[in-house]
Amino acid sequence: MDGSFDSDYDLPIEIDWTKYPKSDLRCYQSNVTHNKKSILIGGNASRNTIDMTDKQILTAYKVVNHGKTIYNTYNLLRGEDDWDPMGVKEQIIQAGEEYGEDYTSIPTMLTIQCDHDKIESGELDAHLTYQLFRFGQTEQKNDSDDTVIWSTDKRDEGYVSLTVNEDNSCTVCGKNTCNEGKTVIVYAKMESGLGEACEILVEPKVSEAPEFIKMPEIYALKTGAVKLDYELDLKSRVDQSNITWYRCTELSGNGKWPTAVSTLGHPEKIYKLTPADVGYYLYAVIEPKYSSGRKGTAVTAVTSERVSPADVKENAIHTDFHNFPASYQPFIRPGCWTVDSIKPDDMEGLQWDEKEGDSWAYKTAIDGAMGYGLCPLIQGARLLYTPVSGIYQDMTVFVLADPGKTQGQGFGSAGQYLDIYIKFDTKSLSGYAIRIARTVKSARAVDFTLMQYRKGKTTRISNSVTASSFRTGCRILMTVQDGIFSVHVETSSPELPVHDKERLTSRVNLAAKIDSNPYGGSGVLFTGSTGIYGVGNITMFHQMEIAHNS
Repeated sequence: MDGSFDSDYDLPIEIDWTKYPKSDLRCYQSNVTHNKKSILIGGNASRNTIDMTDKQILTAYKVVNHGKTIYNTYNLLRGEDDWDPMGVKEQIIQAGEEYGEDYTSIPTMLTIQCDHDKIESGELDAHLTYQLFRFGQTEQKNDSDDTVIWSTDKRDEGYVSLTVNEDNSCTVCGKNTCNEGKTVIVYAKMESGLGEACEILVEPKVSEAPEFIKMPEIYALKTGAVKLDYELDLKSRVDQSNITWYRCTELSGNGKWPTAVSTLGHPEKIYKLTPADVGYYLYAVIEPKYSSGRKGTAVTAVTSERVSPADVKENAIHTDFHNFPASYQPFIRPGCWTVDSIKPDDMEGLQWDEKEGDSWAYKTAIDGAMGYGLCPLIQGARLLYTPVSGIYQDMTVFVLADPGKTQGQGFGSAGQYLDIYIKFDTKSLSGYAIRIARTVKSARAVDFTLMQYRKGKTTRISNSVTASSFRTGCRILMTVQDGIFSVHVETSSPELPVHDKERLTSRVNLAAKIDSNPYGGSGVLFTGSTGIYGVGNITMFHQMEIAHNS
């Protein structure tokens, strides 16, 4: 209020309350300028900003009496103990008496309480009530005639109906007839200028699961994959069946473990074979479902024969993680991924965010992490790939990743790092890695260093290169060939002026002579904190390829 911003940047700038404002955020302003021009913080179309000018709510912050402005710190700070640090109490009371107003008990926040943030049309409604607070979370009863006005956007009126009750609460009824859920925003406003909003997911009436017209069966494709073939009575709706693929040693499915899952409502009908599938039956479980429908009873299908070497057309392991079984899986099995978390010894003494539960998820993030990808949920999230039994020589690992940090610093604080393994034994934790670490050298770059692992302990085997390449579209190619471990890193992100100013390179090339070993494992270890909203500091993985050249 009564504030000004001044800047002399060559590029246009934006002034906002927060980088990622949520729909229910409400902030208040009055008489704010940027370079002497009036502005609305968040832009003129911002729903998060309420301009208090000429509204009663402004008197909660300042009162003008006989041409004199009195900032109403008494109303803001008096709380329950009558604190008046600016000594304006008597002036505020006197002004109120002159205008017939109480300027000492003006609420500054309106909140909505919603008993259900997800409702089903025709089945479950939401009940919204409100509360008023003075500054400092002191509840203020609404003794005035200024009632709450409930509303929603015009475009959402076809999905919900609002009923205002005698106590000025609001009942929200869904009337969504589409196939998908719809998020609507319900607004609460008062004549004084106070406002608030609430998001509600309005689902259509849930239908029963579809029936099978053709029961599921697995058949082989010539491309080195198998397909789960089935047909549902969808009634013009979209198939969102949940399909999970397993390997098993028996036709009954006993002892099975998952190798591919469905995500984002897309049935995983095609399963690409890898050398790790050889010798196993493939077992598929499908829970039939269409959009806006319930899941049906799971139905299974299994291959009539074990996968043979002739069935596999590609030896490399390739994943974009969209069908990756990301649930906690601590066991080490040949041809499988271990999905867990650890706190490595070299992180002792550094701040560590202890969390329980799954360590990875296929999801969206923010900032530099684009689209969907596999994201760490906790500090110390780890993936390990154990190849089928064998003796491995030369090897290549490729990773495509998007760090959330956009200026090249990669992690939340110095000392945090990402290790990507190559020629690695997942049991003894021995082999090699590229370490990408944030240091105190630069706030816009990370250090790249080749490391050797011996039973979980690490040793540097190369000099460190400080570079700006750990940004969106970071491509990391690791190769072990003829006893030489080499790494090339680059990014598709354009260089920033600050990188040129600090003379930072955007390409990394490292190499070191290493001792031979028979290992063929790989994986990643992310020791960074997750940051704002649990995704602000993460690295999103889009692609990983593991190839054994001999």
